[in-house]
Amino acid sequence: MRTLLISIFAALTLAACTGSKTTASDETANDSTNVEAAKGDDFVSPDLAFFGLKGPVHILKTKYSEYVFDEKGTLLTVDGRDPFQGPDRKIHEDGSFEELIGYERNSEGYIVSASTWEGETEFIWDEGQVIREESAGEGMIGMTVYTHNEDGTIAYAAESWKSDGEEEEAEVEGECEDNSGDYVAYSDYKKDSHGNWISRTRSYIEEKDTETRKITYFGE
Repeated sequence: MRTLLISIFAALTLAACTGSKTTASDETANDSTNVEAAKGDDFVSPDLAFFGLKGPVHILKTKYSEYVFDEKGTLLTVDGRDPFQGPDRKIHEDGSFEELIGYERNSEGYIVSASTWEGETEFIWDEGQVIREESAGEGMIGMTVYTHNEDGTIAYAAESWKSDGEEEEAEVEGECEDNSGDYVAYSDYKKDSHGNWISRTRSYIEEKDTETRKITYFGE
């Protein structure tokens, strides 16, 4: 279960968003304004913030999936499928299967849960950032607590997992020396001309690897 959830959500990278709220009437009245605003590199929507993105992002490609956004920063598809239809499972000819993720938004438009047929993860937001994830499925309960850098990128993630349902909240206080325990450190961020990260180093205990992503923008 832990491996499955990590593989599903490893591509999620979170950064600060504007945190502004709009009503349904405001959205209708300001459609043209929102589209125009999305052309600037400082534009952030709730969906873009969820993936640690800003500006006129059209397509995000990670090791795991491809995410397509419209000009207002709304997530349209994940691997060609609308993820807000709920989770699903794709069966291949060889009998293997692929879990298809499903997202849910709250009334303010923020993604607050992601699920597959195997389990669900809830996202807790604070001031336009996801600060904690709570995962459950197949008898396992997990929690990840994030510490962010000043620019909104993730510095550390503290993970804890239990099978008895008695979960203690993970805490991150200051720096984690030598990445001991269930701490994951992220460093060596490289950004593109729009200010979005495209490469970073992930460190866990004595293991290190480089995570990359490709971003395509409207107008390019």
